Amino acid sequence: MPQSGPLLAKKSDSEDERQSSLLALLLLVTFEPLGNPLDFLQAQQRRMFFDILARKIHAQQESEKQKDKAIVSSSAAAQGASLAAMKITLVKKEEEREKEKQKAAHLPTIVYPHSASIEHAHERLAAEVDDYARGDSQKAKDALSEFESRLRSQGYKTDDVMAVMLLVIEDKVWEGDEGKPGGAQPGGSATKVQRLVPTKLREVAKDSGEARLASVREMLRYYFQAHPKDYALALAAALSLTSDQEEDTEFLQERLASELARIGGFAFAQKLLAELKRKKKMDTKKCLKELGYRYNVKEKTLILGKRTCGKPAEAKGIVGLLLSSIKKDDDE
Repeated sequence: MPQSGPLLAKKSDSEDERQSSLLALLLLVTFEPLGNPLDFLQAQQRRMFFDILARKIHAQQESEKQKDKAIVSSSAAAQGASLAAMKITLVKKEEEREKEKQKAAHLPTIVYPHSASIEHAHERLAAEVDDYARGDSQKAKDALSEFESRLRSQGYKTDDVMAVMLLVIEDKVWEGDEGKPGGAQPGGSATKVQRLVPTKLREVAKDSGEARLASVREMLRYYFQAHPKDYALALAAALSLTSDQEEDTEFLQERLASELARIGGFAFAQKLLAELKRKKKMDTKKCLKELGYRYNVKEKTLILGKRTCGKPAEAKGIVGLLLSSIKKDDDE
């Protein structure tokens, strides 16, 4: 996961400052919006975008190998505190080497509109793929290929490229149990699914002109932005912190960096989701009401968590029911 953000407050800070500090960690464990820098690019520029992204992912993986070698020689106690800084330093060095390689190879220069946003998108997307692949170059290539394929099939019309990438990663992780990524087929009893879905959500789906599926991480971000106290609660539980450790946000930051390095952003988000549901006593219906969707009334656009609520069969059935409601409405 990308490590960024200001130095966090210490134990002596006020509760407001502490909550603000914790929210600075939200991007590390959920979803960082990037918009869609591909929307207005020409075909050649888009091709170069993916070529550069592939090279950045390779650079990330190479830097991880170097970081692992450096960590072996350091003490276990120092790993958590130095991990983020070490990763940033190595990534920067690798990116500098990659830029030199590009210059030496006389690669064509593509002039991008909004180049700063594209460079930032490259960095964040590459970091997410690297975090998912955990050094496996084939997994990284497969994720990037699927990412490009989905964007192309959509005519590069998406509200956020990171949202697409996170769902690609989630689908890749689950495809062994759920089949090939992309489709959400109904599962479980239709009557049971009907009972699980709140009336308001069914009405929203029928009223929607457009819908898209979203990853657990994206839906967690929307929820925690609206409920910051719940974020602090779930984060402390997911990190197995004691009550005195919860107050020390600097210690929490170090523990989080260590945990993200150990299991990755996808797995940690699953822990965070499980702890949130447990702490807030969310059954499937309550989860759907509070966490499972986001609706833009003005644009009549529904964002639906693909796996946020319910067991796997329930989640697939819920998504199938709601998407079919939208389709019927469009056909009439």
